[in-house]
Amino acid sequence: MPAKRLSLVLLCAFMVFAAAPAVRQALAEDAAKPADPGLSDVLTDLLHGVEGENATSGPDKRVPFGREEVQLSFAPLVKQTAPAVVNVYASQTAKVTSPFEGDPFFEEFFGRAQPRAQSSLGSGVLVDPSGVIVTNFHVIKDADEVKVATADGREFASKVMLKDETLDLAVLKIESDKPFPVIAI
Repeated sequence: MPAKRLSLVLLCAFMVFAAAPAVRQALAEDAAKPADPGLSDVLTDLLHGVEGENATSGPDKRVPFGREEVQLSFAPLVKQTAPAVVNVYASQTAKVTSPFEGDPFFEEFFGRAQPRAQSSLGSGVLVDPSGVIVTNFHVIKDADEVKVATADGREFASKVMLKDETLDLAVLKIESDKPFPVIAI
């Protein structure tokens, strides 16, 4: 019985290895085929909205297909929006409890538990030139202090204007004499 099972396993393995080049070639041929232009039109209409008969005409209206096209179309977007992206630094002092707190023997050797600083880091987006920033609630949750660093290297203390744990959104405000670059919404 074990010999039959071994021969069956070997036969299956041989068939898999024999079929692998044909499968690889078929996958390569499918990848080399041009995308269906109808699908491109549908995706473009969904992404940009239908703007009349000329909605898909022009080079900027075509949905990119393939790795190179996506990378080339993504770079200008990053260059345009990067100045409006900020780093959000939040810190809080957390009380640390010890299981031996109140025991004079352990307090003599280890001392009392000291509060510890905890920090979190996230990102946000400037949405108004006056310094209004949208970020995630979990980044600033329970923070004692929130600082913001802009893409040009400046650092600001910020004030939490609004926060909603359910939506995981928070709105911050920073002050400056100069207007901030914003992301187009």
